[in-house]
Amino acid sequence: MAKVLVIEPDKMLRHALGVALFSEFEVQIVSQIPDSVLSGVDVILIDEAALDEGEGKSTGSILGAQRPLLWIGDRALRQAPGEPCIRLSWPVTKEALRQALADCLSAGSEEKIAPPVAAKSKKEHLPARSGKKETGAEDDRFIELVDVVEEPNPS
Repeated sequence: MAKVLVIEPDKMLRHALGVALFSEFEVQIVSQIPDSVLSGVDVILIDEAALDEGEGKSTGSILGAQRPLLWIGDRALRQAPGEPCIRLSWPVTKEALRQALADCLSAGSEEKIAPPVAAKSKKEHLPARSGKKETGAEDDRFIELVDVVEEPNPS
């Protein structure tokens, strides 16, 4: 499972990105650009708003990490030579985010990462209903839950 470092200053977006990625990736989420955590990750996902809230830190520490980078925003970025960089702009869909991470990982390594599989609809698993109501064995499967409560007499 690939390790993804998400740098996102907004609390709601941190949660949304974590939920979107947790099933396929090991996600570590921070609000500011860290100094020491960059070496243990496979991909860095950064929102350009993190640069505005960083205390004097710039993209230099991110680019110096020599990791594939997924950049979310419209601001221009000078990428280090040889490292893959994929740019997305807001709004980002879950599928686009997963595909961009898979592309980023496959460009950074020799082995290909399988693209995300679309979730199957629950409607496919439901049996078709017939218009006739069956009696007998089908009625035995249902349990009627009734709670009888007796109120005490106010005497």
